[in-house]
Amino acid sequence: MTWLPNVDPGTFEQVMALRPDLAGAHAAFVDAFTDVLDQPVRDACRIRVAQVLGRPDLAADVAGPDRVAAVARWSESDAVSDDERVVLDLTESFVVDPHAVTAAQRAAVRDRFGEAGLVAVVEWLAILDGIVRFQTVLGIPAGAAGDGGS
Repeated sequence: MTWLPNVDPGTFEQVMALRPDLAGAHAAFVDAFTDVLDQPVRDACRIRVAQVLGRPDLAADVAGPDRVAAVARWSESDAVSDDERVVLDLTESFVVDPHAVTAAQRAAVRDRFGEAGLVAVVEWLAILDGIVRFQTVLGIPAGAAGDGGS
């Protein structure tokens, strides 16, 4: 059920069309992460944020069932890279309780991606967390992840 009865909330983009001024800015902001975080790392974050927030349907939008299952078991899966593992460790704490993010988690991301990378990871998680919550509150179904496909 959607809370936007006059809009077909088939996708994130359709809902964002209600605010074209925000839609363009959002797309540009998301594109800014492609030079710091590669696609597999960004996708792993998207999958795990959706899983932790109880939206497995949104995780399924990002990748096939094997990849989604691997990210759910990220700490033990051979299908998850070291880069992804470092970021996913921080991801879970960030989504559940940002106060629980440890100095060691921040240092691990910084050591692997640099200071700019740490900032990018945390901001990327903030965006994803907001998108999943936005889609959940407004009843937007799976079908578009809402980050411009990046």
